[in-house]
Amino acid sequence: MYKDHGVWCVASHLPSPHMPIDYTFFKGSPNGYEEAAMKVEALEPMQVLVKVTHAGICGSDVLYQPAPIAQGHEGVGTVQEVGSGVTEFKVGELVGWGFMHKSCGRCEHCVAGYDSYCVKREAHGQHDFTVGAFASHAIWDASILYKVPEGVAPEEAAPIMCGGATVFQVVDENDIKTTDRVGVVGIGGLGHFALQYLSKTGATVVAFSTTEGKKDEAFKFGATEFAVIGSEEFKKVAPLNHIVVTSNTLLDWTEWMGLLKHRATIHLLTLDFTAVTLPALPLVVNGVNVKGYAPGGRKHVQNALKFAVQHKIKPMIETFPFTKAGLEEGLAKLKEGKFVSFRVTQAPSPRPDSHRPDARGRRYMLARRTPQFRAALRCVKYSTALETTDLLDKYRTLVSQGRIQYDEDQVRVVIDEPLGSMFA
Repeated sequence: MYKDHGVWCVASHLPSPHMPIDYTFFKGSPNGYEEAAMKVEALEPMQVLVKVTHAGICGSDVLYQPAPIAQGHEGVGTVQEVGSGVTEFKVGELVGWGFMHKSCGRCEHCVAGYDSYCVKREAHGQHDFTVGAFASHAIWDASILYKVPEGVAPEEAAPIMCGGATVFQVVDENDIKTTDRVGVVGIGGLGHFALQYLSKTGATVVAFSTTEGKKDEAFKFGATEFAVIGSEEFKKVAPLNHIVVTSNTLLDWTEWMGLLKHRATIHLLTLDFTAVTLPALPLVVNGVNVKGYAPGGRKHVQNALKFAVQHKIKPMIETFPFTKAGLEEGLAKLKEGKFVSFRVTQAPSPRPDSHRPDARGRRYMLARRTPQFRAALRCVKYSTALETTDLLDKYRTLVSQGRIQYDEDQVRVVIDEPLGSMFA
């Protein structure tokens, strides 16, 4: 905050204040999630500090849960600080990130816009073992962050960062026509995204499930037709141009080949360690294509977010508290596989000083932290000193509550917030 020609202004861009950053995260273990702490001396020039507000629980989180690394990769939160070289993000902006952590930017795949296939890619579970979405804060290179557009709520944006973007590749990378017939196998987290996306292309969308209980949900998300796998209705389904597999259910591809048109495409989206057995003769003589998809890269995340705004795509979500118990409950429900919805953990409002070890219980002078702030901030009544970056988030609220007081050379903020753990 600074005074310009007698008018108080709020800075919208802050460089890193070069003070230690403490944050808390959940790491995995064979016995469940464990809370851990991390300290970083300062942001690097191209890094961004994000206060996590929401995180999606993705299917692949089941695979990584036993590993002693930071958990979660579908994160959304607000920018708290930026490195000295960051220009595209400002403090207070809502941003998100997904499965990919970094790419080289130079290989043939990166140059073509397919950074998730980079030969030197760094992804969740392989790099940055102390940074994840199940955390109070996260520090990321600015290149892998995405601005969440207006029209997409943070709890809706979290699942799009990985699950939604991965599914959206089917729309983004294939010329799906209004005259096409597209099958979607599975009506879970990925499947309900697929039904919504594909229905907006104008194609006829056929939903396949192992149970009749998903029928109403399938039509709600945009399916034109519905069939239970293996039923008499299933055998009568007209041939398909595309089939999108979003389920880990093992399919008898000999049976499914009869539902595919010549030169149809099979799209495989889920991570699975089992073998996919395809009958060679119909695959070859009918010219059937098989495509696999890594988690969505930069252009797919950005396009999925734009598409969500344009077509009002909204994931069905179920929220849990951002606690050890909340995360484990969400993961348990995901393993059960009985629900359509994505699981989203929603953070409570953390204390303003949660990433600064020396901010608590003392008066805080902004002028000491950032030269841009020519005025000083003094907490008149407080239990927790107000963070510079937190002030930017809360400034309008404080003004509306009459808690901003102006003097000739100081701004006083009257604030009284209880201390407490980020995960309490």
